[in-house]
Amino acid sequence: MEGLKFHVDKLEGANNWTDWKFQVRIVIQSAGCMSAIQGNIKYPEAPATTASEKELADCNKALNAAQKVEYDAQAIIVGSLSSQVRQLINMCKEAKEIWGTLHSIFEQRTEQRQDRLFNDFFGVKAMNEAEGVAKHIARLEQIWLELQDETWKEDQVKLPDSLFLNRILNTLPSQYFEFVNAWESVPKKDRTLKALRERLCIVENRFDEKIKNESSNSSALVVKHKL
Repeated sequence: MEGLKFHVDKLEGANNWTDWKFQVRIVIQSAGCMSAIQGNIKYPEAPATTASEKELADCNKALNAAQKVEYDAQAIIVGSLSSQVRQLINMCKEAKEIWGTLHSIFEQRTEQRQDRLFNDFFGVKAMNEAEGVAKHIARLEQIWLELQDETWKEDQVKLPDSLFLNRILNTLPSQYFEFVNAWESVPKKDRTLKALRERLCIVENRFDEKIKNESSNSSALVVKHKL
């Protein structure tokens, strides 16, 4: 893990479990330690009693490398836990055991989590204009990806992407009404998340420019009136 710098918000409990899990998995992948939490680190076989010095040295080197993967994974996980959560796993001996214990404590049962995610997804109301298009879509996308994962685990069903795109469109502010109508005329094969995000960001920038220009014109009229 030499040279790997990262910052992960401390796991405080169920309230930030999903976000913490996402961050930690990325760090563990970057460190090359996924095999530790999956429990499939490849340890070398014990050398034969007749092994040469080179074979013993190679075996010892491979063992150290495998142990490093395990210890790095533990360090990443334990180092990103709050002191209160850390007490829940202090009897665990391996990264896989730590990871599994945290999952059993904070991960809801699939069916319960699926219901919550459906409520969260359809509970998102109109976009907060201060938030902006990109952040609004990202927030919906995070829920959507988790929902897709849960519906597959529970029912082996993949929800259609059109459901996600329609949810984005249905949560846009009223000034995007013309855009929504125009989007419906786009060929179905071209209605992708990438295309929708790009077009919405362009429209948002136009709205912002229009507001700036109107503000500048209003200020100019006020100055002219005073003169």
